[in-house]
Amino acid sequence: LVTAPPAEDCTDELDNDLDGDTDCADQDCATDATCLAACPEDSHEPNDFQSSALPLPTDEKLLVAKFSEDWFHFEVDGLATATLTATLQNRYGDIDLEIIDSAGNQVAYAISTSDIEVVTFTNPSANPATYYVHFAVNGSNCNEYEATIDFELPCLDDINEPNDNLSNAVTMTSGTDLGVLNNSTDWFTFELNDDEMADVSVNFVDADGDIDLVILDGTGDIYGSSTSSADEEHVIVVNDTGMTQSFYAKVLLYSGTCNTYDFLVDISTIPAEVCDDTVDNDFDNDVDCEDADCGGFADCRALCPEDGNEPNDELTGALDLTKVTNALVSKYSEDWYQFDLENQAKATVELFFNHNDGDIDLQIVDATGTEVAASTTANSDEAVSFTNTSGAIAAYFVRIYQYGGACNHYDYEVTFKAPCIEDPYAPNHDLAAAAPLVTDADLAVVGTMSDWYVFDVDDSSVAHIDVSFIHSDGDLNLYLY
Repeated sequence: LVTAPPAEDCTDELDNDLDGDTDCADQDCATDATCLAACPEDSHEPNDFQSSALPLPTDEKLLVAKFSEDWFHFEVDGLATATLTATLQNRYGDIDLEIIDSAGNQVAYAISTSDIEVVTFTNPSANPATYYVHFAVNGSNCNEYEATIDFELPCLDDINEPNDNLSNAVTMTSGTDLGVLNNSTDWFTFELNDDEMADVSVNFVDADGDIDLVILDGTGDIYGSSTSSADEEHVIVVNDTGMTQSFYAKVLLYSGTCNTYDFLVDISTIPAEVCDDTVDNDFDNDVDCEDADCGGFADCRALCPEDGNEPNDELTGALDLTKVTNALVSKYSEDWYQFDLENQAKATVELFFNHNDGDIDLQIVDATGTEVAASTTANSDEAVSFTNTSGAIAAYFVRIYQYGGACNHYDYEVTFKAPCIEDPYAPNHDLAAAAPLVTDADLAVVGTMSDWYVFDVDDSSVAHIDVSFIHSDGDLNLYLY
């Protein structure tokens, strides 16, 4: 006997119509008041079909029912990869999902029985495309879920390419969504006028690939860098050279295969130093009274009063002194001295000070301002020695300047060693020209030349020959033939 199955009773916990679904899980109960109360529609209805799909909401509770499936749509950029995740509590009802393209083709699906359903797929087109996600519940009448979607953009050249090396760096401008690959770097160039600064930053998601930032000056030397593992790299560039300067920015991928970044640059005038706020306002690495710009600030002048040798702040005002005690030099008042040196004479210039009170450095220049010698250690005291090889008597200038700290006291002294010239017994530079050996306290051997002497020794007599000299001025050896 063949008969029609009975109608489904939506409240008796039986599969009355023998279709495998019971009570509110049965499609026949879609309009039952009890079932509707148990599974109220969410705020995104009606979206039961692809044709009525709504934009995909994220990070909010959604509800899908056996008799009311959910359809949403979203856009994926060309060649980008999308990962869609649905989070639910499977014990209240299993939810499955599928991804459909605009032509109706299934491109991905997830049908596990876990609390998370995940699909990942890539848009094969170079153009943006619309995709649909279809949520359906199995094993119960309804369940709640949350949906999230993440995108990974393709590793494509950005609009500034080719700019992979310094020689084809592009003029720096602010930009967003620029890209850098693991086998290339992005280079930019910019100019700063005197008294200008640039705040250069790169913003990105470090988890997608770590990006570093390096700034180089116009000669290609590194000016500064930022190489953290944060989501931003940041370098302040300051030009206080008195002329326009060129700089380069190098953006490189330290880890990962590719990443996008926002590139930002802000050029402004260097702010003035505030001399009593413990902040390096003008970005010259000197704070308050340690900054040369604070020379006119009363508290700084009181801290570092000028000594009795002023004014000797410049080469043109250099004092003709070779010994000074308890002088004071500051960031806003250098000290200059001068002396004359005979041809082939040697000068030794010494500074004595306590480094803990502030670092002082020493420089020697000739009359043209060209450096001859310098001492710039990070220790107490500085000293240099040099010889005048100009062929004539020459003037030299000593520059004493404060490198660290606001000011410091010092003692200064110059000592001289007379030029090494031939003695009266020259030329006696080989055996044939040997001079009679005499006792003399004013002999000299010059350069690579040797001095030869001859003497007689009586039979059965002993001769003692001594040569005394200052070893630090040159090592001498004695030979007997």
